[in-house]
Amino acid sequence: MYGPWFRNALPDLYAEFDGANPSFSISKRNRSTIAPQALALLNSDWIAQRAAKFGELVSKQAYLSDEEKIGHCFQSLLSRLPSEREAAWAQDHLRQSSGNASFDERDWSYLARSIIASIGFRYVE
Repeated sequence: MYGPWFRNALPDLYAEFDGANPSFSISKRNRSTIAPQALALLNSDWIAQRAAKFGELVSKQAYLSDEEKIGHCFQSLLSRLPSEREAAWAQDHLRQSSGNASFDERDWSYLARSIIASIGFRYVE
């Protein structure tokens, strides 16, 4: 991932994800997958803005069923379709955030944020 890097103002997400010290040249970066990374993604304003836009785009796809939208979310964010268990989890997640049978862009945004905070998003096998 490439982005601006200012020595006196390190971006929060870079520091949380083992960003290298810009003052030194390194041949290999440290790598970790820890719980605070998920919390950083869930609480990041930057991620929230992108998830809100994603939720808006998903909710506008009226020609897709909710199951197809869930598949679209997983395909777009994880480059794969959800397993049966993940699809059931996503349905439950949407129902809990919505409180009714129809889902709006806010509900899809919450689902996107949860997928982004998942281990599948943070760790590539």
